Amino acid sequence: MKTKYNYSTQLHAVALLMGAHPLTDTQGQALLKMNDEYINDYFQDIKPFEVVEAFKLCTTGAFHKVNPEMLGKTLNPKVIGKVLGNFREWRINENKYKAKYKQPDDRSDIITPLESWELCLKWYKEEGEPTLIAPYLGAYTYLVEQKLIKPIKKVSNKRFSDNFDSSEALAVKNYLKLKQ
Repeated sequence: MKTKYNYSTQLHAVALLMGAHPLTDTQGQALLKMNDEYINDYFQDIKPFEVVEAFKLCTTGAFHKVNPEMLGKTLNPKVIGKVLGNFREWRINENKYKAKYKQPDDRSDIITPLESWELCLKWYKEEGEPTLIAPYLGAYTYLVEQKLIKPIKKVSNKRFSDNFDSSEALAVKNYLKLKQ
């Protein structure tokens, strides 16, 4: 049997976020109980802390299928269902995106120049053009070590932004375009 969570604290926070009527009177408490049961029945995969996150994302316009204007003044199952359903979909898409661009073996240490080159090449083949985010400085080091390109006289200062917008990154992007 799935764990049943108590969402009352989160639902109070959501009501304040939406500008809805406080859920403190008798009618509010009944609505709170009904919403709590609704979430437990239909959104068992969503943890209590994610409920508030889902409504915050909705108010920023992160869910294209939900207009933040529709949230209204009452926190009812229809509103909760729309927001949490879109949150579930958003979370799946976010995980797919993160999985596509993760580093080899999900390591947190620095990758080698060869691994940098392999990632740049793999993503170039998948996208059909050099990607915005790729380890170009490491790939540049690999290409120079293998004598596949000539070193550039300008030396980067290894800043994060140099990985995207530097002469080394441009050299790797040009090599990818010419040789592939």
